[in-house]
Amino acid sequence: MNATKRILQNTLAQIIGKAISVGLAVFTLALMARYLGVEQFGWYTTTITYLQMFGIFIDFGLTLVTTQMLSEMGAQEERLAKNILGLRLLSALIFFGLAIAMVWFFPYPPLVKIASIFTSLSFIFIAVNQVFVGVLQRHLSMWWASLAENISRVVMLAGILLVITVDAGFLWVMGIIVIGGGAQTLTLLITSSRFIKLGLKFEIAIWKKIITRSWPIAICIVFNLVYLRGDLFVMSLVRTQTEVGLYGAAFRVIDVINTVPFMIMGVVLPLLTQAWSSKNKELFNHYLQQAFNMLVFISVPTAFGGMILSEKIMGLVGGPEFISAGGYLKIILLAVIGVYAGAAFSHAIIAVNEQKKTIWIYAVNAIIAVVSYIIFIPRFGAWAAAIITAVNEILVPLMVTIVLWRLTKFSINLHTFWKILFASAIMALLIWPLQEKPLWVPLLAGIVIYSIGVLGLKIVQPKALLSLLRAKA
Repeated sequence: MNATKRILQNTLAQIIGKAISVGLAVFTLALMARYLGVEQFGWYTTTITYLQMFGIFIDFGLTLVTTQMLSEMGAQEERLAKNILGLRLLSALIFFGLAIAMVWFFPYPPLVKIASIFTSLSFIFIAVNQVFVGVLQRHLSMWWASLAENISRVVMLAGILLVITVDAGFLWVMGIIVIGGGAQTLTLLITSSRFIKLGLKFEIAIWKKIITRSWPIAICIVFNLVYLRGDLFVMSLVRTQTEVGLYGAAFRVIDVINTVPFMIMGVVLPLLTQAWSSKNKELFNHYLQQAFNMLVFISVPTAFGGMILSEKIMGLVGGPEFISAGGYLKIILLAVIGVYAGAAFSHAIIAVNEQKKTIWIYAVNAIIAVVSYIIFIPRFGAWAAAIITAVNEILVPLMVTIVLWRLTKFSINLHTFWKILFASAIMALLIWPLQEKPLWVPLLAGIVIYSIGVLGLKIVQPKALLSLLRAKA
């Protein structure tokens, strides 16, 4: 099979797989929120946030580094993958062991502390999964990753339905999350083994090379997640679990939405890396332009429509108890456009291997965000958290884009962006009067109106959309 067909199939499989996965995730989230209620959903959010704060210290950016290093000429693929896996597993065991030991010193409800112990296993699964996904990205076989993700989603959905049926309680909900993570890891292990023989290697010399390449990404990820998750962490210490549950539910919706740009850029990253390493700046710019267009095509109408329908969305997701979380969702949705556009430029930074040049951006923003959380969240709660998060998610991509331009002098044509912005604004204005109707009415109307705008303004052209899928030598 030639490269073009493989990339086409890889991308389509991810799009279809992600669409199914998002649907399953939203349905599962809705069941969980309704079953647990606002306060216990706060327990769930606190448990996940606490463990994520330790997880950031083991995220060396190895998914991106795995894809990048394996895509380079002359890479010793099997040896490299085994060493990355060994490094990842060892660091996960160390840091989550520390998380289990420290949770008893935090002012959390007893069931949250117990849940943190065994739920840490699901984060160890996530840690090793990222290595397997890097291998599959390298071999343009991300349909296997999509399959693994959807198997996990089905297992979790079935498990949550069983828990609800027998009314097993909060701890069993968290246990199902662990089981779902294990199903995904097993599937990824089996499928990635089709391409290389997996195992563990502990070669210090190779680890040094991996860490040398990955530490700038790791530091950026640490700072990025500190200000992304720091709000919930601070809230869990100084505000009620009910408020944490409401804000956490809104943030979970954003988490689902924000998986899409990283899926898309996971496909594009090897292309950007190969174009830059072969000194084909024109091709590099072409891939970056088409990725940017695709990401704003999705994110702008999502943000505009979501802000208008935020209360309806939260009511659908969590039930009547969670409708008030729509205000938080409305604010955080402002950041979605920044996250999507920023994904294109941050991955381009990785493709040109200049991650070190952006560390200061994430560091400064993390410090400002955390200080702001500490000052304002105790007084203003989730409203302060939402506003600070939105501001940071807009500023960071803007600063990363400036750095990338200085390094590569890339050229992005904003003509399509302005068309998308106009079509999205028209859609938002026309569905505004429909916001009191059942959710499906403004949602369907928005899709139709935006589609008409896209066709009328000639935003979608088959050649432009397919150009990302044509891998050139």
